[in-house]
Amino acid sequence: EIGWCDWSSDVCSSDLYNLKAVYDIINRQVILTWDKLNGVDKVIVMYSPKKKGLYEKIAECKGDASRYILKPYSQIKKGYYKIVAVQSFEGRTIFSKHSKPVNI
Repeated sequence: EIGWCDWSSDVCSSDLYNLKAVYDIINRQVILTWDKLNGVDKVIVMYSPKKKGLYEKIAECKGDASRYILKPYSQIKKGYYKIVAVQSFEGRTIFSKHSKPVNI
């Protein structure tokens, strides 16, 4: 019998997020995109000036989101961005998975 949280092994592959930074020249925006994630409650966008530094939360998206538009390129913080997918149960985090950081 499969327990209620054993589904996480199905979504733990290292290429789950396919996180990309896209610079939109027309609108001068940086757009973080990732593969749409199934079964997660929220996706958190994190930032750090250093790759191995302490990351801070800059945005929280719905679980079905697949992109986040940063401020215009001239106004964004240069550094590293990553996403964290979070699955909760009764208000408690039961699973979270971090993407590899992308440098902007």
